[in-house]
Amino acid sequence: MNDGSRNEKNNSLRSEWSILIQSFIEDDVVDLEVDKNHKLIAQLKAQGLTFDDLKSYAKHLSVERKSINNQIEDVKKSIESKQQTIENLILVHSETSSVLTEIEKLNGLGKKLSQKMSQIEKKSKSLRLAETLFLSESEEL
Repeated sequence: MNDGSRNEKNNSLRSEWSILIQSFIEDDVVDLEVDKNHKLIAQLKAQGLTFDDLKSYAKHLSVERKSINNQIEDVKKSIESKQQTIENLILVHSETSSVLTEIEKLNGLGKKLSQKMSQIEKKSKSLRLAETLFLSESEEL
């Protein structure tokens, strides 16, 4: 029984040390994020960017996102139309390869637009972070 009690104490002590070490690690990560954020703000300000510039860029990204969404919808409608055409061609036993080629091209265009949208989303996320940092920086002053 003495051995079991000692193991429980050791496990308890390990658990407490683990929690303590984890808290130090988390504090370091938070400190690194704060340092990274301050460096980012300094970098933005060194480039002469203001909060209004960030808002303007955000509006530009929003317009671009809307345009890409519209293009994606157009591609989707075109693909649906081509699929209907293929079904009709199959019913009359006609050749469908040219329409399939067009659908493949439209799919490729859709993929490119999706990738572009993904890049815009990343930029928007970074921009929102920068705006938040600018706001928090101005509140500290």
